[in-house]
Amino acid sequence: MDDEKFLNMLRDTFFEELVETINQIEEAFLRLERNPNDKNVIQEIFRYFHNIKGSSKTVGLADLSQFAHGVENTLSNIRNDSITITDEIIDSLLRCSDLMKNFSENYNAGNFDPISMQNEITFLKKLGENQTLNPDVPEATNADSPSQTTLEQDQSDPLIPSSKTDLFHNTNNEESWTDFSEVPAIEQQSNSTTADPINSSAKSNSNQRKIQDNIKIPTSKISMLMDLFGEQVILQSSLDLEVRSGKSNPEIVSKLVTQLKKITHDLQHTMVTLRMVSLDAMFYRLERSIRDVAKITSKKVKLHKNGQHSELDKTIIDALIDPLVHVARNAVDHGLESNEERKKKGKEEEGNIYLSASRTGGAFEIVVEDDGKGLDKDAILKKAIEKGIVKKGQTLTENQIFDLIYHSGFSTRSQSTEISGRGVGMDVVRSQVANLKGTCQISSVKDQGTKMIIRVPLSLAMFNGTIVKVNQQRYVVPNSDFTEALTIKKNQIWKRDPHSDSLVKQGNRVMRIIDLGKMLHCQNKNKSSPYLQDDMLAIIATFENEYYALLIHDILSQEQIVLKELGPETKAIKGASGGTILGDGKVALVLDISSVIKNSISKNNRLAA
Repeated sequence: MDDEKFLNMLRDTFFEELVETINQIEEAFLRLERNPNDKNVIQEIFRYFHNIKGSSKTVGLADLSQFAHGVENTLSNIRNDSITITDEIIDSLLRCSDLMKNFSENYNAGNFDPISMQNEITFLKKLGENQTLNPDVPEATNADSPSQTTLEQDQSDPLIPSSKTDLFHNTNNEESWTDFSEVPAIEQQSNSTTADPINSSAKSNSNQRKIQDNIKIPTSKISMLMDLFGEQVILQSSLDLEVRSGKSNPEIVSKLVTQLKKITHDLQHTMVTLRMVSLDAMFYRLERSIRDVAKITSKKVKLHKNGQHSELDKTIIDALIDPLVHVARNAVDHGLESNEERKKKGKEEEGNIYLSASRTGGAFEIVVEDDGKGLDKDAILKKAIEKGIVKKGQTLTENQIFDLIYHSGFSTRSQSTEISGRGVGMDVVRSQVANLKGTCQISSVKDQGTKMIIRVPLSLAMFNGTIVKVNQQRYVVPNSDFTEALTIKKNQIWKRDPHSDSLVKQGNRVMRIIDLGKMLHCQNKNKSSPYLQDDMLAIIATFENEYYALLIHDILSQEQIVLKELGPETKAIKGASGGTILGDGKVALVLDISSVIKNSISKNNRLAA
């Protein structure tokens, strides 16, 4: 391998580690903002930048090395009490982490301008120079001549400090809170061109370098996986020997097969856990977004966190970050009243945002809640009528009114702001959550607040599913996609109008009926339509707060399903999210019930038109 290829390999490894380190730096900055006098946090951040400076210089990234050196100088002055931490300094330091993130994403594409880094360092230096230095404290030493402690720590990994500092604060108490009440009303702006602190995380560039997606796996999980695999090999050998002997004992074979099934199940479960990572990093991203919006809107905000140490499939976490950032920003910007409005209402001036995450059965819930003004049903309905989304005089339930905010371009604000109010986002939030086979639910009480509940499966690669038969075809329906199965009598069905769905009433629920066989184009002459039977079997699902009964012929079994992506020739199949191989070796489509219902609604709307 020539020197250039070797250097590029080192750079790729450096950038992969840098991404995680930047997240840790940003979290440490937020801790420093809450506790400006915490010397341990200052020392921790100093070590990060000192190591980045040396490592980036080693792999030939001179611009990044000089940038880290400039930040390190300021941190050295803070550490030696020559500079006092202010809101403006924290703002600038956070912009520095944004610039490093931008650098790592754009370096290989050549899209990064180092001048923005130089400008931010100049601005940060001026903030320190403008302060009155303590005459009793000596000038900070050059950051290139670190203390003996720092030199000793540098013998470890170039990016991760040797001191195992607990990066995730408050680990002894699941409930934690962040106070933004001291955030100033006006943000100090530098003359430099920096990334937008609110929107930079959501922006993407097609030319950005693609960083390999890695997951750190505990050695205990690897050991468990190896042990299970070893047991499986032994059982497989025993089973082969028993079959080849020609005198196989059915009882022994049955016992070996049962043991093999158990180990296979344990292997599947362990494999799924390999993709599970903590929500800490995602919660820090949300905390940063909430902090930035609080500053821009001049609102005093206290953040409460619960469940941030829970684990979820990394693929799901990565896909949820942008939707949740948007929801969290809305909670501060739209949800919370201004400080003056809260005082007039008799509330505490400081608003509250609650972030929580928890496992509920076979699903995972993430909740973003505020104690603000709540959704204005009348204003939402009025705007929906003006935009032609709802007909005048049409009766809607409270949940249906709240769901109107998901329509593209919908906003009750007359003027847009730099944060939100352009009617862009909530429709994307719901569609991105739906892509994860998840759901969004809104509840709100006027002058008490709004709660957004996002519910997603624990894993996309493996899930519990029900095998159903529609005519002669077998399909898989994820258990999370429907609530129950029931029998519908033929005389319970009536038509609302000639072009619409049939309806059935069960208790207090009125459900639209969808003939699943007709929707999937799997009707045949040898099997009667479920509509023609006196007793019809249906699975019940909800979509946009309405109930739907999807007619099927039979429920065969419940199994743990391993999802396989569809090939290019089958991706056009509407209503299918993938496929799986059943026990008999045959392939069955995995249905996306939300897509099936949407296709049915779209079809009926075209007929009605």
